[in-house]
Amino acid sequence: MGSSTCGEGEERSVKRGRILRWDGPTPPLIPHLNYAHSMIKRMATHGHTVALVESETGKQWTFSELCELVPRVSGGLAECGVGLGDRVLCLTHIHIDYTLVLLAIIYRGATCVPINPTLNAGL
Repeated sequence: MGSSTCGEGEERSVKRGRILRWDGPTPPLIPHLNYAHSMIKRMATHGHTVALVESETGKQWTFSELCELVPRVSGGLAECGVGLGDRVLCLTHIHIDYTLVLLAIIYRGATCVPINPTLNAGL
């Protein structure tokens, strides 16, 4: 039975190779897509319209401000060694600055791992 399973795996591998092989004309290049980059481009069209408001403090950010801040914070993350595919732990309460940090992490190509500081150890 073990060799049968191995044989099936090899057969699947060959079939998969045929599926992934492209015999037609050169396919078009697929651009690197990043959700935050796309979002920043869309936000830029809204200019000085308020994008975020923190209800407790009244702090506000416009779309233009976010378009400026997100790449800058992302650059700071890069200086700290954060790169594509990395995970960044965020131990913070949810507030307006968290949104900026989250977007900057995604803009950098990393993944945000949020940790709520109010959770107890038993969860």
